[in-house]
Amino acid sequence: MTSERRLGRLATVGADGSAALVVDDVLPPWRSRAVEVRGSAVTLGQGGEIFGLGFDDPIIRITPSRIVSWGLER
Repeated sequence: MTSERRLGRLATVGADGSAALVVDDVLPPWRSRAVEVRGSAVTLGQGGEIFGLGFDDPIIRITPSRIVSWGLER
């Protein structure tokens, strides 16, 4: 991701304090599944380590107010 896109996303979080995250996937034969998380967001000035993984600065922390999923049934 380019630095301009990263900075644009951070500016959006800073402007209205909200963010959304969508994780999606397609299984054969074209069966989609996804999870969408929306809520209030803040940027953290430090990356650091979470679950043994290193992250670059900054991190966006979302406090969920709405979680929707589809296509996850077994």
